[in-house]
Amino acid sequence: MASAERVSIHGGVGTLVDRRHGTDPLDVDRAWLISEYERTGAIFFSGFDASLQAFEELSASMMTGLFTNRGAAFSFGPFKRAAVNDDATVMTATGQRQDFPLPLHGEFYYFRHPPRMIWFYCAKPAPEGGETTIGDGRAALDALKPATADLVRRRGIRFERYLADGDWQVAFQTSDRDEVLSICRENATTVTWGADGSLLSEYYCRAVVVDGQGQERLVNGVLPVALGEQVIVSGQIAAIAPEMANQRPSLVVRWDDGSPLEPSVVQDLLAATAKVEIPVPARAGDILAIDNTRVMHGRRASTAVDRKVLVRMGAPNF
Repeated sequence: MASAERVSIHGGVGTLVDRRHGTDPLDVDRAWLISEYERTGAIFFSGFDASLQAFEELSASMMTGLFTNRGAAFSFGPFKRAAVNDDATVMTATGQRQDFPLPLHGEFYYFRHPPRMIWFYCAKPAPEGGETTIGDGRAALDALKPATADLVRRRGIRFERYLADGDWQVAFQTSDRDEVLSICRENATTVTWGADGSLLSEYYCRAVVVDGQGQERLVNGVLPVALGEQVIVSGQIAAIAPEMANQRPSLVVRWDDGSPLEPSVVQDLLAATAKVEIPVPARAGDILAIDNTRVMHGRRASTAVDRKVLVRMGAPNF
């Protein structure tokens, strides 16, 4: 390995790993990678032209407890992830529609046990736009207006979920109610079954999390859920996914007392995360790994229909 110089992606968030550090991402010094990941919250392998197999081997070498999309909130229509080569742990990062941006967020934070580590693989970049974005949760918290920062520190939030009969079977990949209840209990989620066979669930958490280093960070799944509800309720969803028009939002976020988040709070969260957003302009074969307890991620809009980014999630094995 070449000299292990520290090259930040931007502003101290993430470490750039390129051919100065080895000719193959699988050969880069593991101890140094772990050290940089723990120091900066992300590692970006650029310029290796890595194959999908290399991505799978590299991510598997540094993670355990690999996630599937089972129980995921966005499991329908153009937002549904697809498994790759029959491996349920390797998925498309988003659905078919990518012509709208995704704000910074933490993954699976509507469950008690979200993945602690996320890997992205750029199989085919968009000709323009479509960059994966990252942002430091501590910096986002610091960028909030003082009143909003105080509010999210004091108040709990809850994710309320409604899945019609037929939809919950798709989301949880089973028709066994006991199996669904087991998954939800493990994730501290309460479930009520409707008389029509629908599933209603609630999960309480904090908007501000404390990472493994004891730092408060604004890492949660609030923005995509809150903005998604706005798009559905306003009717704008018809232009993105006509098949979802006039449907009830399957997931909403509320304060701990059940009241909706004020529009001013949502806008301040959006403004704060936008301030710390860092685009990662990946080429084909580039790989990004992030700490999902410290670093949020998102996506810039792209009109490309063949952009393809894959994702794998789990827990670090170090």
